[in-house]
Amino acid sequence: MYLEILPENLTCTQIHTHNHSTKNIIISSALSSKMHVPEFHPVTTIFVILFALSFSIISISPTLLFLCAKGRKAKDIKNKTFIYQSLKQAKVILNGSSDGKFRRLEDISTILKSRAEPNSRLIRAFGIDNAFTTSDPQHHRDFVNRASDLLNLSNSQWKSLAKHIDTLVKGNVERQRVSSFDGHSRTVIFSQLLQITVLRAVLSVLFPNGGTPQLSEEEQDSIAYEVAEKITSLWIESKSTEITSNPRDLESLMEACQKLLPGIDTRVENPLNLILPAFETLWRIVLRGFLEVQFRDKENFSLNKSLFSEYLTSPTSTVFMREDTRGVSVSHIINESLRLYPPTKRVYRKIQTESTQPDVAIDIEQIHRDPETWGSDANIFRPSRWRKSEMNKTIAAAFIPFGMMPLICPARKIFGPRIIGIFLAALLGAINEFGELDVVGAMVEGEVLLENGRNSYGEMGMRSRK
Repeated sequence: MYLEILPENLTCTQIHTHNHSTKNIIISSALSSKMHVPEFHPVTTIFVILFALSFSIISISPTLLFLCAKGRKAKDIKNKTFIYQSLKQAKVILNGSSDGKFRRLEDISTILKSRAEPNSRLIRAFGIDNAFTTSDPQHHRDFVNRASDLLNLSNSQWKSLAKHIDTLVKGNVERQRVSSFDGHSRTVIFSQLLQITVLRAVLSVLFPNGGTPQLSEEEQDSIAYEVAEKITSLWIESKSTEITSNPRDLESLMEACQKLLPGIDTRVENPLNLILPAFETLWRIVLRGFLEVQFRDKENFSLNKSLFSEYLTSPTSTVFMREDTRGVSVSHIINESLRLYPPTKRVYRKIQTESTQPDVAIDIEQIHRDPETWGSDANIFRPSRWRKSEMNKTIAAAFIPFGMMPLICPARKIFGPRIIGIFLAALLGAINEFGELDVVGAMVEGEVLLENGRNSYGEMGMRSRK
């Protein structure tokens, strides 16, 4: 093991296995006094000191940061990934400044390109062309504006959406209990339930002119689950360095989407441009939030359930933010779910240098669980930490589940948190409506963090007691 000197006490630790292969590079936030630092040539030492001094008075670009980080062993880390685990490093990589204030608007195309290149795999897998895959500022702006317009709901639209989601969830729960199409008789599989209902709800929001499928509810559920499974399969395959998917897989996925959106010509408009960013992240965060509230925070279960029940009945911003006698709100519970289980665990970028294009990643999950920011109970689900009395600028700045300027998610302020709350409310109501239930699959009790993988808890569900 060796250590490279980085500006502002950043460290770059590179671990070699017994066969000298190189693993991911973890960039931590500060030098440890217990680590062994090798001696440097005097000239190198002087250069590092001068560079560190200059760093304190100028903003450093992502390229410069990487050039400093790669150090003496650049040839050993070619085509590997640097993983940044501090908020300051995230700011440098995501918006090109050390203080998080994006100033150089002329560099937006460079920042877009740094995101688009790692996401090129999604173009190959899904044929999409959206804000995540483009390096064209105008195309990015147009897409974000369109998405923002679709997600800007009136109070009456929020009420209609809540009623629609509640109907979807209750109907699917009942159908799964009676005769589920995955073979588990009278068992509600949570991940299946959420993939189906989230997809159908997302389609209703993002495609208001998508038409009404001439299909039964059971048929729509079945097709929605088919779409969800194909998306997950292609997503996982897209991460492989070898092309394993068949072009027919995407064609089959588009045909299934067409059945659910008869008013859209999928040969002209790829609905996955809008579906992927919403569906892929939403159902997983709802699942983790539900598991925490339903099974783990037993002491506060009744109070939490009451909060969500009221919110489902009146899905307004006022009720979303309203605190109960503990000083806890639906908003607090959603924020805590997003903190511990960010839908996007790592954000990837490809940084341009003179000789290479290194891959870097921002570890959002680690930033959200850093005890220096969140305290000694950083790994504990505690919604009360979001009360005004406990909030400060450091905590607010370190909460980045929807990214960071200038490429921040348009759903961050209102739509994202509030629709998560509606799904949680509908799921809690539907699951607890049928009396005594037995848990099927892995138990999630205790204070150990839930797994945050895409396929975790895939078999977990509940069955009515006979």
